[in-house]
Amino acid sequence: MRFYGKLLLLLAIFAWASSTGMRDVASDVAYAVRVKFVLAFGSASDFDFLIDDTQQMLAVQSGSLDVYHAGKRYRELLAEGLADAARRNLTLSEEELSRLQAACAREAFHPALSARNARNGSRPPGRTGVELTVR
Repeated sequence: MRFYGKLLLLLAIFAWASSTGMRDVASDVAYAVRVKFVLAFGSASDFDFLIDDTQQMLAVQSGSLDVYHAGKRYRELLAEGLADAARRNLTLSEEELSRLQAACAREAFHPALSARNARNGSRPPGRTGVELTVR
């Protein structure tokens, strides 16, 4: 009888440990350990990867993964546009920077609109980046 009592106790402990609450606690502890490890021993690229991975994880949990990908694409396009301006030794005014940001947002968050504009001749077909025009 003692054996069955121990067995039932172990089954109850296993059922409690495998509940979703315990899984969430274990996941949170593992994430906290990962963050502390990256902060203590990681490089700048490790830190950037941790931030990106955290943003993606939160987007998956909230069901907005498409918004995450569009935001990531926006940041990439904006970085490309700013790098292009720096490569050409251009100083962007506030208006030009606003236009660049708007063009990047259109490209990233409204890809169907950008594809239609490319077909209509607003942009050269086949270009994936945002064209920087300075007046």
